[in-house]
Amino acid sequence: MLPLGLLKWLNAVFVVLAFVYVLFLYWRCAQGDALSEANTKSEPLYIVVTHRQVPYLKIPWKKKTYRVGRTDDCDIVLKHCHALPLDIGMLSYRNGQYIFAATAGGERHVLTIDNSAGIALGDYRVGISQGKNGAAA
Repeated sequence: MLPLGLLKWLNAVFVVLAFVYVLFLYWRCAQGDALSEANTKSEPLYIVVTHRQVPYLKIPWKKKTYRVGRTDDCDIVLKHCHALPLDIGMLSYRNGQYIFAATAGGERHVLTIDNSAGIALGDYRVGISQGKNGAAA
């Protein structure tokens, strides 16, 4: 049998760890989650990219954050867009809004994506649609 002092110490550690875990769960809920939000809708969300008004890319929204850039290691690759930097920015879902965050000229810019128009990145336009037919989310 363990000494009473050791049992009290182990109990205190357990209570503190349980409290930290509950705080972590509340923090995750407050962050918003694109996957759980997308799964509550009847049709999946898609990231739609057009190049000079011609469909270029359509991928299902499955991750919380997508990296946008000109290099092959980005999640969304925009080729032949030399006016833009190699690593353009991050596309994410936070607090019920689709956000595009980029750093240009040493300043950080954050844009909310309007589903009807999307955002322009050089000759490209990035938007969000719901379902395979492309209805605005």
